[in-house]
Amino acid sequence: MLANEVNHGWTTCYQSGAGLAVNWNELDGKTVYDWNGTGQPDPCPAPYATRHQDRMTTLRFLHALLLYKADTGSTQFESEISNVEGTVLGLFTTSNPDPRGWAYDDMTEIAKLSGNSKFTDIADAMLALYARSPYKDTRPDYQFEEASALVQSGEPAYVTQGTAELNSYWNSYYLGNLQLINEPTEIESAENGDIAIALALAGMTTRAEDIAQGMQNVLWDPVYGGYYEGATYTNGIVAIKNKKTGGRSMNMMELGKILHDQTLVTQMDALFQAHIYQSSPVGYEGVLYEQQRDWQPYVLGGTTENWVTSEAMGISVIALLTQ
Repeated sequence: MLANEVNHGWTTCYQSGAGLAVNWNELDGKTVYDWNGTGQPDPCPAPYATRHQDRMTTLRFLHALLLYKADTGSTQFESEISNVEGTVLGLFTTSNPDPRGWAYDDMTEIAKLSGNSKFTDIADAMLALYARSPYKDTRPDYQFEEASALVQSGEPAYVTQGTAELNSYWNSYYLGNLQLINEPTEIESAENGDIAIALALAGMTTRAEDIAQGMQNVLWDPVYGGYYEGATYTNGIVAIKNKKTGGRSMNMMELGKILHDQTLVTQMDALFQAHIYQSSPVGYEGVLYEQQRDWQPYVLGGTTENWVTSEAMGISVIALLTQ
């Protein structure tokens, strides 16, 4: 997957210039980038390009490359690591932190793995933002992640604030009958997984385990395996949204490793090998964005949705390499 991203993942079709593509596949021997919901690729080249580079997927890519290097000792991607480090430091600065708290986790890990203090400075700026102006949108996952980052910092004032916020969010959003976190429009499995990771990293493992159990009870597909994308919860009734976003669900493997839950890790590994990982075509191995309930690809506008995505692959590789 990393070799695929290195060899095929970069495009010059963005308004800001070159960047890591959202998705891509091989078509007639060529790489085609950024397929959209109509089953067609976005316009290219500029000025017809409509997308901006997603800095979050680029951040995950760097984290994954550094984890691979640390895990294997390989220098295979040394040149790419150098290039992506420069790209990430252009996309994130101390004056441009990010409200998504999981970015703090990636940034601190990148700082540790790379030894580059610039990433530490950006992570510190994120903490200051979270403490000064907690995220007040309708995204419980952002709120939990920011508060978790404050606790993880170890700074006494931040720990106190983050702990109070985590307790407040839990009391506001937790659905005891489902063992899941409620969300304004749809209970998403990937976001509940992210919240569970945030809680576990903040030391609230019992709550994280509770969500993991709720995911298994409510959102696990008993027929084909895997987590449904989400569900709506209205007047006490759960309505399942049964498509699969397999790569995004790999955060459950990461959660299993953090919680030392070998059953969950084994379950997600089997799912990855059987359905999530796409081993062909050769050179384009990776993970799709979405699949039908029975794991078959969707067809959009007559085009089979078989393009791998940088978001899904980043989540998957980090989950696979997390110790």
